[in-house]
Amino acid sequence: MPPPDGERDHAGGPGQRPQGLRRGIDALAKQKLDAAADELTKAVTAYPKFAIAWYQLGLLRQKRNDAAGANEAWKQALASDPKYVRPYERLTTVADHTQDWASSEAYSRAWIQLDPTTFQGHICITRLPTPG
Repeated sequence: MPPPDGERDHAGGPGQRPQGLRRGIDALAKQKLDAAADELTKAVTAYPKFAIAWYQLGLLRQKRNDAAGANEAWKQALASDPKYVRPYERLTTVADHTQDWASSEAYSRAWIQLDPTTFQGHICITRLPTPG
């Protein structure tokens, strides 16, 4: 099965996509949130180190207005694969919006280190307040 959104496998992948990942992503795209929740939960349960599945579960939780659950899923994605850029994007944005400047700076710096060409990451770091 081809990777979603052109992504490579991220930590914990068994060489194939976890059962339910593609179905979960498809259901999420079709706004079938209950089906997506079932499939993505199966994926992270079967392969708890699979970063893409955690990231997608975070997107689902965000769509359900579960900010805390989304953040936890994105942090699990980073714990599974610290080189996976997408969770940094989401966590930087959340930290920026909640004015958690320390977290925003940490996530932004990690994001920029992994992908220095990404403009949004550079913008986040430049919007941090200066100490003093």
